Amino acid sequence: MAEGVACAVGLVSAAVTVPLGEGSALGRGFRVFPVTAATEARVVAGTGLLCAAAAVLALGVGALLRRSGPAVALVTASIVLPFLPATSGVLPPDISR
Repeated sequence: MAEGVACAVGLVSAAVTVPLGEGSALGRGFRVFPVTAATEARVVAGTGLLCAAAAVLALGVGALLRRSGPAVALVTASIVLPFLPATSGVLPPDISR
């Protein structure tokens, strides 16, 4: 059940955020690569499925640890922390691509 809710929330939030983000980037003068509607739909669907996968991972870790707090912290850290060095400018440009 949690996976379905996570998938639905991910789909709705991505369906709202992708067009808003594109419009905001264009309004600020950033270049946005043109994509087809099918590609945009794949991005939205992939975001929903990624949220569902994170929910399944959190459910599994919660079942293993039998505690919700450490499970949430561990899953959040395991998903977010790998992206921080690549986006913070700590790594050389060749590695973070």
